[in-house]
Amino acid sequence: MNNIIRVVFGKKTSTSSNEQRPAQTLSHMQFISNPEGGWEPAGFDDNGHYVILSRKTGQLVTLSPRSLDENTLRAVVGSQYCDQNYAEHDSKLEKEVLSPSCLAGEIREECDGRGRVDLSRVRSPGFYSDAGQLVVHFGNEVYEANGEPVDTTPGRALYVSGQSLGFSFSTPIATQEEVRLLEEAVRGFNFQTTFDSVALLGWFVTSVFGAVVENRPILAVTAERGSGKTTLIELLSRMLGQQAFRRDGVPTVAQVIYELENRSAALLVDEFEAKGATKKGVEDFLSLVRTSFTKSTDARITRVIAGRMRSYNPPAGVLVAGIALPVFDDASDTRTVRIQMQPLTAGSQRVSNPLLDLSNHDAVEELGAKIRRMLVGRWDILVAVQKAVREMLVGFGHEARAADLFSPLVAGYVALTSEELPSQERLAALLEDCQLTTVAVRDVQRDGEVCLSLLLNRRVAIFESVDGKPVKSHERVRDVVKRIIGSGSDIETRQGLIRQLEKFGLRPLWRRADNEWKLIVATSEMNSGMRRLMQGTPWSSGGWKDVLSRLPGTVTGQQRVDGMSQKVVELCISPDLISPDTEGDYELPAGA
Repeated sequence: MNNIIRVVFGKKTSTSSNEQRPAQTLSHMQFISNPEGGWEPAGFDDNGHYVILSRKTGQLVTLSPRSLDENTLRAVVGSQYCDQNYAEHDSKLEKEVLSPSCLAGEIREECDGRGRVDLSRVRSPGFYSDAGQLVVHFGNEVYEANGEPVDTTPGRALYVSGQSLGFSFSTPIATQEEVRLLEEAVRGFNFQTTFDSVALLGWFVTSVFGAVVENRPILAVTAERGSGKTTLIELLSRMLGQQAFRRDGVPTVAQVIYELENRSAALLVDEFEAKGATKKGVEDFLSLVRTSFTKSTDARITRVIAGRMRSYNPPAGVLVAGIALPVFDDASDTRTVRIQMQPLTAGSQRVSNPLLDLSNHDAVEELGAKIRRMLVGRWDILVAVQKAVREMLVGFGHEARAADLFSPLVAGYVALTSEELPSQERLAALLEDCQLTTVAVRDVQRDGEVCLSLLLNRRVAIFESVDGKPVKSHERVRDVVKRIIGSGSDIETRQGLIRQLEKFGLRPLWRRADNEWKLIVATSEMNSGMRRLMQGTPWSSGGWKDVLSRLPGTVTGQQRVDGMSQKVVELCISPDLISPDTEGDYELPAGA
């Protein structure tokens, strides 16, 4: 074939078969799919199959060597495009006939030249950041925040078309009066503190931007019955539009991944209750959604599920609401901000607001689209405020994780309600209103304390001689230790108790040089006694050495336990550790 006629987005060009394929015209570079069809090389996969971006569908398509036939190519690339660009004259038929071998050869050559395709670079509709610039993928077209079109030719990013975000650059920008209407609707609910309403509005904003926000905490809303919890979730769902999906109860991992495989969206969960929820179901769900907390250079997450590699986007935001929420594990709890709602006081009623009229769906969704369009232009405000607020919170004495939790929510609220960057004084006043200028002293029980308390409260079998016969009893480890270090028993009895505790990997030890008692704990996961004591705990597979060694005054070393030299941790034994002040104290009112 000497000459091939190609159509590039409506523009006919004539090139020889060995020339480089022409790029998209500048006026159409931001569009991913095109009614006239076409294709772009993306590379090859782990099996050597060719991966192309179909301009007909806007999706990445994998073609095996056997699928480079005419019917497949017409379906993927577009029949009209094939005829206009890869047809050659058949002298026998006296007409133009498609030459699939020419198209197949070009696909092979260009995909091989691109190298192995990295599917983690796939970008479905949502917000992204390139070299500090905000990029918005609206569904089939991609722009920078300033309105400049983005070239969607596969390169550092692989843009694929998908469900529209529900707004575009042509959507009108919300006015401050319309923003105030949303703020009044949210403040109309009876939140416990000022920060609660600020956090909710800030969460809404961070969920719009999704993975480009540095940290996105889980928002947990506990609500008394009749407080308007479901109405609030319905409002947020309508405002976020196509950028959110809603579930009731505890969603399965499969349900969440299904929604996030082809788009970036926030997850709203109503009726997230402890009653009826299985512990494993809650743990699996929290393990999945807490991945959204920290921004990653790789926006997509890859997991092997049911033997199949699945790639999906982290949730753009997570809000769970219920009357009695399940207990969160420590990893999820430190990534969660909790707010509370109460019913309105007797005699009062919620201020009338058109956004809370459930029959006014279209108007609420329209306002949501206008506010989201407005937020695109306020990205720089959010970034600057989040950085400033985080520094202020750390200066007030908040831990780094707490600053990471609160700063994006405050920054989101400011970006929603301010047309320009606020002063330092205004930010300080807002933090004071939210009661974030002081750090509450929290009595946090560390893992080491939990592990040691559990260990001391385990019951073990103890044998003692009574009238020359062995008598078996079950006692808590702390009570046995208390008898050993006390002076109420003779030396022989105390030594017998120590030898029996050694069978469980424990040994109370008197340090003459320090004039104090120590508790020796065997740290090897091969110690059968400690394995029995740790059954059913978070440390059943080992790891108690790590948490116990973080307790104050603890040292690691080697000691003789149960007749063998073993690796151990040496713990200090304080009187209140084995004999709490409240033990056995049952005060009752006089005359009761």
